[in-house]
Amino acid sequence: MRCKSVLLLALWVMMLSGCGSDQEGQLIVDHQRAVYESLALQDQLQQQGGGHAAADLGIGISNRGMGKLLSLLKGLVISPTQPPKGYEDLSVRIEDIQLVSRAGRSELELEFSLSSPANSLQFAAMMTGDLLFLPPELDTDTPEDQLAFRMKVRELHPRLSWYSLPLQSISTMRDYLRYRLIEQVEKSLVMKVPTAKLDKLVLGLSGSEVMKDEEKGFQIKIAYASPKFEMPLVARYSQFLMTDSGFWIFARYGDKAPSIPKPVARVPKEQLESEIGRLTYALRAAAAGLNFWSGDSAIIVRKPLLEKLTAQFNERSSDERTVSFQSTRSRGKLYEKQWRDNLLGDGGLSVELDGRDAAWGTVTLKQVTSTWSEKGLAYSASIDVEANTILYVHFDPLLGGGVGKRATLEGTASPVLAGTLSFAIRTYAGVPVLIAMNHLNCSKFPLTVLDDGDLSVGVTVSQLVGGGKPTLIPALMGLPKMMKADQVLRAIKGVSVTAPKPFAAITYAPTQFLADANGFRAEFATSAAWSEGEDVDAEERVKEVVALLGKDETFPSAPDCGKPDSIKVHIAGIAFEGDLGLGRVITSLVDGARTGTKGIENFLSTAGRNAINPSPGSVLRKPLVNPLGTLKCLGTLLQKCE
Repeated sequence: MRCKSVLLLALWVMMLSGCGSDQEGQLIVDHQRAVYESLALQDQLQQQGGGHAAADLGIGISNRGMGKLLSLLKGLVISPTQPPKGYEDLSVRIEDIQLVSRAGRSELELEFSLSSPANSLQFAAMMTGDLLFLPPELDTDTPEDQLAFRMKVRELHPRLSWYSLPLQSISTMRDYLRYRLIEQVEKSLVMKVPTAKLDKLVLGLSGSEVMKDEEKGFQIKIAYASPKFEMPLVARYSQFLMTDSGFWIFARYGDKAPSIPKPVARVPKEQLESEIGRLTYALRAAAAGLNFWSGDSAIIVRKPLLEKLTAQFNERSSDERTVSFQSTRSRGKLYEKQWRDNLLGDGGLSVELDGRDAAWGTVTLKQVTSTWSEKGLAYSASIDVEANTILYVHFDPLLGGGVGKRATLEGTASPVLAGTLSFAIRTYAGVPVLIAMNHLNCSKFPLTVLDDGDLSVGVTVSQLVGGGKPTLIPALMGLPKMMKADQVLRAIKGVSVTAPKPFAAITYAPTQFLADANGFRAEFATSAAWSEGEDVDAEERVKEVVALLGKDETFPSAPDCGKPDSIKVHIAGIAFEGDLGLGRVITSLVDGARTGTKGIENFLSTAGRNAINPSPGSVLRKPLVNPLGTLKCLGTLLQKCE
């Protein structure tokens, strides 16, 4: 037995070490060259981009945060697509993975086990290397990929039980570990980074609002919507930095082309070590100030990015910057005054929408400006409002049942809106939330719609916008986001991968938000774990958090705008808004007829015809012979009675 173990040990030493000494030496040289190339590429991008301070956007993840994300690799079972002949059931299970970043590179340790039950094969191995920043091999599926992180293996150490490994498997496993497995790891464990665009904003509004005039008992429900469109954040990746604290990726907004590094000059093997030392020192100096203070990951947004986004929005077509609105329901009258006479009966003046969909129009943002400060993003926007409505006006001066008229009205207004967008972190039901607060300054402006017909009917509505409690928007909640396993593992190609569970629950919980005159920085605590998908009920938690946010009264409020002005109704150039008596209504119309005010003569003429030929059920005992004269007399008498 002792001789057998000594023989097996000797065979392993000969097969794995002695016979592969040239391969081992080449592996070390290839690793050094890869490290040098990664450092040189990072240094080149730093110089081209003017350092990370010149970037518009930065995203970082600490060593601790990266370790949490990499923990998702633990337990993965990998099946080679081309296993060694006779080992079709071979599988590789990742047992543990550790990553420590330092200037320019990240050291990686990967512990895994290999199993082939059909061949009674079971043993573990340790692979060490570096996660490096290297150009990917471009393929047709990802033509825009220009940069990538990939693993470069430095050493591979099997951990064997000599009695458990069959003698016939020694040669096969040696070749597989030394050639195929290293090649698959270096080609498959690649995180490609598309440089064409960082992300996109999907813009568009939709919703409804109820407008009320409580004094008149009038209300109208308005539905509004704007076209949804994508505004690409053309933020080209410009710099990548591996630092002693973690990874950082920086981008410039609006670059027309990605920052593609030039091929690195090849140096003699004897100079690799000194060049690696020189570049490591340079990158450590370039990363000065890039630290993580209260979280596992961070995002840095600088002032120029916000200003460039505003400029890009202004360049969009007017259709994309236009919100359309339409009334869907109304109740009550815009104006109503009733009167009664014991002899002549009931009468009055009323104005109402001619149907639930009788109001419509558009609101267009003409020009948006913004300025960033430590208080947040101050903005202003000039808008054009175009409104249309169909009104029904009925006037009964106690003569023949009165007269009614439908009129289509049009109007415009051009107010300027201004406000401030700021951020804060609050916790509700144990969930940290990054909140965007929109403080809209109080703005009051009238909107008048008039027709151009004979009667010149119109309405003036006082619009109040802003003031009071800010609009609160939960920008990010510290709740798990469920991702399907294939989404998490799609970067691993060339092998078949089986995840421990069907979903990955990934959480970014806000921990800190800091703003200054140059922009802002937010940090987040990161967690990641495999999940069955049923043990995280995020939807109910979101509803709970949103409800608690809506009840939070601790946010500072702006001065209230007060009450809107009463709705004014215009008829033939006369504005009706208060408690007008019949006498004032009639005398105003008669005075208008005397001075030739447009439309009033026709209006009174129609009322007169109704008086001469009363409608069925009229309270008039007999027709009037001189309706205009009667109106004058009646108006004079009633005016004296008021």
